[in-house]
Parts: sequence; structure tokens; C-alpha cells
Amino acid sequence: MSGVRNQLSNLTDSSFAIAGPYGSGLRSWEYYWSSNRVKAIRGLLLVLASEIGATGGHTPAETRAQAAWYLHYLCGVNAMNMVYASNMSSVGGEHSVWRIYHGWFPYGHADYYGKPSGVVE
Repeated sequence: MSGVRNQLSNLTDSSFAIAGPYGSGLRSWEYYWSSNRVKAIRGLLLVLASEIGATGGHTPAETRAQAAWYLHYLCGVNAMNMVYASNMSSVGGEHSVWRIYHGWFPYGHADYYGKPSGVVE
């Protein structure tokens, strides 16, 4: 368990060091297609770190606040001012992703009906 605590402490210190202007930075090599997933996981790991006291040089409260910035980024506090969840206008996400990326919706084809594979309603 000490190895996990050490890794979480390092992650916490790193998250504060690379926070960036929106408080939720990643290293340059962590930005790729679906990097929002990386941001979400980073936020969850910061919450875990605050719960078990593996917060590096920061308090648990500071670590939870840092975790919240990762959620805020996904909810619109970002350079695009965009909510990175699809079709959120009905709950106040005025500038949300309109359509998820999937091979079912190729560029330039408006005649695809139905849900892409894996979407359950």
C-alpha cells in the first residue's frame, strides 16, 4: 500500500505543478484523442488521494479543490467554454458537444439514422 500512496502523492504534487490556466493541466504527451478521459481519471485519483491522505505537499482540502478543477474543465471552464458532455442544453449546458465521435457518423453524411453501437437509452 505504501507504493500506491507514494504514487498518489507524486500525482498530487504533479497535478498542482502542471495546473495551467484552468487548474486542470496535463503533461503535453497526455493530450491526445479522448484526453478528457485522462482528466476525469486524474480528478478521481485526486479525490482518492485526499481520502487516504496521500496528498504530497498539500492538504486534503487543497487536493479536493484541485480535483474539482478537473470536473469544472469538463463542465465548461476551458478555452472553448464548452461542456464536454453531449446534449447537455436541457440541463443548462448551453455550449455542449452536439454529437459524439463514432464511425457511425462519418464526416459529410447526414443520412445515418439510429444510435451508434454501444449507446443505450
